[in-house]
Amino acid sequence: MRRWRRGTRRGGWARGAACGLALGIAAALPPAPAAAILTGLPSGFVDELVVGGLPFPTAVAFLPDDRLLVALKRGEVRLYERTPAGSFAELGTFVDIRDLVHDNHDRGLLGLAVHPGFPSPAYVYLLYTHDPEGVYPDSLVPGAIPNSTPARVAQLLRVEADPATGYTTAKAEDRVVLLGTNSLREHIGSENDGRNTAFASCMAPKNTSGAPVEDCIPSDENSHTIGTVAFAPDGSLFATSGDASNYGGVDPRALRAQHLDSLAGKILRIDPETGHGLPDNPFYDAASPNRNRSKVWAYGLRNPFRIAIHPQTGEPWIGDVGWSGWEEIDAGKGANFGWPCYEGGAATPPEGGVTTSRRQPGYETSAATAADCAALYAQGLGAVKAPVFAYDHSDGGASANAGAFYAGSTYPPPYRGALFIADYSRRWIRYLAFDAQGKATVHPFAAESSSTSGPVQILTGPDTNLYWMKYAGSGGELRRIRYEGGGNTPPVVIASATPTIGQAPLAVAFDASDSYDPDTQSLAFEWDFGDGSPTSAERDPEHVYAAAGVYDAVLTATETTAPFASTDASIRITVGNSPPLAAIQAPADGATYRVGDEIAFAATATSGPSPVPASQLAWELRTLHNQHVHYGALASGADPSDPFRSVGSFAVDDHGDDVRLQLCVTVTVVPEGFTDTQCVDLAPELGHVTLATDPLGLHVTYEDEGVELLGPAIVRPVVGSTQTISVRAVQEHRSFVAWADGSTERSRTFTVDPEPLVFTARYENLAPEAVASPAAAGGPAPLTVTLDASLSSDPEGDALQPFWDAGALGTSEEASPSFTFLEPGDYAIALRVTDQLGASDEVVVPVSVGTWGPQTKAQRRCVRTVIRGVAAVVRAQRASALRCLADAAAGRVERLGPLGHFDGCLEADVEGGVARARARLAADEPAACAAEPPELGLGSDRLAGAGAASAEGAALARDLFGDPAAAVAPATEPDAARCQRALLRQASAHQEAVLRLVRRALRATLRGGDGAPPAATDVELTAGVAAALQANAGLARAERAQGRALERRCGAQPDLAALAPGCAAPDAAGLAACAASAARCRACRVAVGTAPGLLLGCDALDDGAPNGSCAAP
Repeated sequence: MRRWRRGTRRGGWARGAACGLALGIAAALPPAPAAAILTGLPSGFVDELVVGGLPFPTAVAFLPDDRLLVALKRGEVRLYERTPAGSFAELGTFVDIRDLVHDNHDRGLLGLAVHPGFPSPAYVYLLYTHDPEGVYPDSLVPGAIPNSTPARVAQLLRVEADPATGYTTAKAEDRVVLLGTNSLREHIGSENDGRNTAFASCMAPKNTSGAPVEDCIPSDENSHTIGTVAFAPDGSLFATSGDASNYGGVDPRALRAQHLDSLAGKILRIDPETGHGLPDNPFYDAASPNRNRSKVWAYGLRNPFRIAIHPQTGEPWIGDVGWSGWEEIDAGKGANFGWPCYEGGAATPPEGGVTTSRRQPGYETSAATAADCAALYAQGLGAVKAPVFAYDHSDGGASANAGAFYAGSTYPPPYRGALFIADYSRRWIRYLAFDAQGKATVHPFAAESSSTSGPVQILTGPDTNLYWMKYAGSGGELRRIRYEGGGNTPPVVIASATPTIGQAPLAVAFDASDSYDPDTQSLAFEWDFGDGSPTSAERDPEHVYAAAGVYDAVLTATETTAPFASTDASIRITVGNSPPLAAIQAPADGATYRVGDEIAFAATATSGPSPVPASQLAWELRTLHNQHVHYGALASGADPSDPFRSVGSFAVDDHGDDVRLQLCVTVTVVPEGFTDTQCVDLAPELGHVTLATDPLGLHVTYEDEGVELLGPAIVRPVVGSTQTISVRAVQEHRSFVAWADGSTERSRTFTVDPEPLVFTARYENLAPEAVASPAAAGGPAPLTVTLDASLSSDPEGDALQPFWDAGALGTSEEASPSFTFLEPGDYAIALRVTDQLGASDEVVVPVSVGTWGPQTKAQRRCVRTVIRGVAAVVRAQRASALRCLADAAAGRVERLGPLGHFDGCLEADVEGGVARARARLAADEPAACAAEPPELGLGSDRLAGAGAASAEGAALARDLFGDPAAAVAPATEPDAARCQRALLRQASAHQEAVLRLVRRALRATLRGGDGAPPAATDVELTAGVAAALQANAGLARAERAQGRALERRCGAQPDLAALAPGCAAPDAAGLAACAASAARCRACRVAVGTAPGLLLGCDALDDGAPNGSCAAP
């Protein structure tokens, strides 16, 4: 937060003034006709003028006492109060901060809010783009050409109304900067050229690789700057900030919207007293509440110009103005809405369907942004939030505006709780209704009849009616949409008169032909000419004013059937004055231009027979782009040789395609305030650029319009403009190789020439790379080689089809086939991989098949020692298992091991036989094998390897015991004796099988297994031991599954207490507690008449119960 001290106003030429997205309320300068300009309103609704005639109003706020504050884009805030007649009268200027505000193009004072407790405290909040002291073009000298896109910064300023003036003016002191305390000249990227992407404001250093500056709001471009400031019901203050980047092309600075520590492309939520972030913000840093991310509510936005605060939740609903394809209505605390890597949109048509986040083609393919976007894409769609509602604008411009939630009761029920939205470019108002799941459905409401501008803000007034702002070159209007009900809508009156000023006698032609009744009733007209003459009932009368004076002619249109509703409109006629007339001398109407041209302009004006001084002529440049208009004031002065000739010049900047200019001059005669405006149209000289691909039909991204086109496509950018095109690395199974002129960069920038240009991107299907694993193989016959083609790759990422050719052994199209060679010799296996378009690559795997030499006496001694040792280990395991089985059958539970069941007994080795056998093997094996280890090939990929042995053990168990799912005949004896005997027999057979398996595994090592001849260093007999034991474990798992299946089929079981007097428990206390009541064993998952339990005992620990716990359930 920074205190602001009032300084002297800086001089200088008029700066640009325009906002294609602006709002305002105004008082009539002269009164404007109260004619409705909305069409298609539902029955019972009336659109009426409240105030009008203000120069570039941008924001409005209602005061609690029914007064209005209206912000003008140039930096002035005016105060209005309601008259008894219901209109608003100007009270004067509330505050003037023109010396702080940069109002070039779409920038200026754009946001205005009043503290909800006003006048306690009497705070007013102003959000604007900022001209720090001394920046260009403040020092502009006569004759210099201002750059239309200087980089700037932005601020949120709090001022306080002065109680000494009845709160009609703001105090000159006590101004506080709440946001943008570091929005200083030293942090502006390029104050002379904001379109230079090598510089980025509010970064240190001043480029996109820098770190964001704390509390600095960038505004590098002349649009996408700050927008709305608004209070939530909880008293928190929201402010919006655009991406501050180029709206007509890919700009790497837009990536600041993805950076949580940059204030660009964000919704900010702050404490209105301190400017700090609030503790319940999603990225709040308690150690640094003034840190940028502490203030962020949501991010990843392009131009969130207008937001609507939900009256119950206090959540901002965001209208994010899109680029190439989509307009969005967004909502979500902590959400990333994806810009600039994502935009829009609807997953399924029509509007109001399922929404999704779509990749933005320009930023996806541009060399300057592709890597950053690829990192976001890699996180999946879950990393971003889709819009609540989105609509397509690929057929022309659009400008989404999240207007207002209707929380009143005056409107009929269908509109209550709805979100009214608007589009400035498309000139409509719609509303969104929501179902119980929050899904939005869009409905039409009204359209504006004007062809030059549309609604730029919708808000709810104190009377709960909707108010909407019309922004136009001739001034803004605040209008009200009121519901009358009763099934009747009053007439819509549209009146005009020609001329409205002249010398007496003045003949005036009046026209009411555009008036109509929304309910299709016929109308009767009455004209009161205001000069005391008889009224006229004609629709389009003529009237002669004989005497000088100012007259208000009033037209009344009345329905000719009940309920006979009527509407008035007035037109001011001035008699006795000659109208001022402006005449543009240069440039000529219809002149053409190129980007970068310096266009000189000149005009004179007369009022009656007298010339008008040049100081009374004001120039305006209107940029008509994609169905909307941007307004910009131009600096001018008197011709040194003619004080009545207004002259100046401007440089044409790049405003994208589908653009034309209109240069207007307005003469104002003082003190009467009569005006005349004359305009000339300037047409762009268009280039002819062909974007082609080889082969045809692939995509080319036209970055400066943000669209992907299918080649060949013809675009018509303005000559002299700078354009960037890019292509994807891979399309339709082909890789980009080069442009036809030899350039190998996928993204390229060029200046549009008057002569036709052709750019052709060439694509080729590059061959894949075949990789076989292993690269070579060898071993004694018989040798089985398993191969793998999965490491093969394709430059286009295609799935590859492998083809193996092993000669006489056959072919295979599997990814990992096996071939067995029975005879020694040298062989070759060829692998060919083929991509989707038929390109292929081939590699050959050499295979050497040999024989084994005889083992020496010492080597055979080593093998025998290991076999005996492993057999001893297995026999010890068998003995331990049999003891466990006998103990379980006899009810001796004290030796069943720490787990309290058969598995635990095996693992516990309570008598130590298994441990002794393993220790003996560990001691005998080194002594027998150290002198001359046998060439056994016991690598990890051999038959003796753990995986293979375990798998073979499981297979052998199935051979021995059958499928666990197979039926087992139930016991016929009433007790468990037969079942027990079956289990004992099964366990014994299991141990015998293990012994056979161990011998097979070890003897297989003597034959060399199925691998290549091993080196002596590869021989580790301990690996053979581990493999045999792993085989035992694999077989044991299969046996246990068989055992449990058998138990389930053993039929009726005896009382568990007779079989095992107590639950299995390792400690005496637990055993004694369980022995007292067999019923308490239910806690161990074992109950009378159910299995398992006969063999496994109480499984308390399997359920996570504490050791020895047998507490009743």
